[in-house]
Amino acid sequence: MREARPEGCGRPRDVRAAPRRLPGSHLFPVHRPERRGGSKHRSGARRHQRQAGGPGSIQIASRQLLVLLVIFRCRLHSERAYYLVYDSIDASLYMIPYIPDDLEAIYTLTPVPVHTDDGGDHKLTLMARKFWPEPVDRDRLCVCTPATRANPASDSTGPWQIKVLRRFPELSEAFSADVMFSLDGKVFWADLSQGLAFSDLRNGGSVVDVDFIKLPDRVCGRTEPTTMSRTMGCVGGSIKFVCIDRRRARPGNEMVKVWTLDLGHRLWKEEKGLSCPWKEFLEQVGFMNAELRNVEPQYGSTPS
Repeated sequence: MREARPEGCGRPRDVRAAPRRLPGSHLFPVHRPERRGGSKHRSGARRHQRQAGGPGSIQIASRQLLVLLVIFRCRLHSERAYYLVYDSIDASLYMIPYIPDDLEAIYTLTPVPVHTDDGGDHKLTLMARKFWPEPVDRDRLCVCTPATRANPASDSTGPWQIKVLRRFPELSEAFSADVMFSLDGKVFWADLSQGLAFSDLRNGGSVVDVDFIKLPDRVCGRTEPTTMSRTMGCVGGSIKFVCIDRRRARPGNEMVKVWTLDLGHRLWKEEKGLSCPWKEFLEQVGFMNAELRNVEPQYGSTPS
């Protein structure tokens, strides 16, 4: 029996265990023709293959899941794309097809895992958009559940549930899914220069709304790329935003600032007790080698 656990928590598991199964019923062929157009945030599987420089890439590598996007070349220059998923909880391995041909992923090709209520299994979610001729309501949320994996539909959707995604915000800049995570049945996509988009999968139905929360006021100065100075994630059941502020700071005096999101009130609260200069943070890190204490803080991360 799988062990139930809260999302974002739990002890590390041995991901080296041998997989117990790779069901043949979970192998679905899907044709991925090359498509023209699309922005850097709205690319198909083949465009991603060219960017990655090969026929496959790692999408998720966490304590529980390892997810790869793999692309098989077929005759006549056609392709078949799949997500290959390893779950360390029960050492299982399965493969599902990329989303249906009338959709293309937007903002990211990385599916976001959402744990089931008992914490023993997971769903995969991916934002997508329908191709023309639909003039409006083209955004979709693709959800692959344990039930749809076990009993895929006979039509082109296969193991994916396709839901209409509404009310994605109109922003001053193109949205970029820099960080993705889930908590309590909700799936989150964070643009580290603008804010946090999320949807609640527990509402059910064929339509899912998107909520958006802007980043805290007076946030740290922007650095390119934003992932160099900012990160966001779920820590101990709370959503944290961490920023390294380098404005007017000499080396060693960069401020590490932390905010916690009050999701119910859509407000960020700065954790004054956690925010401190980088050099003070290093003084509290006993295992840091003295030769490394002059390093510049970059590319922070939050533990899952």
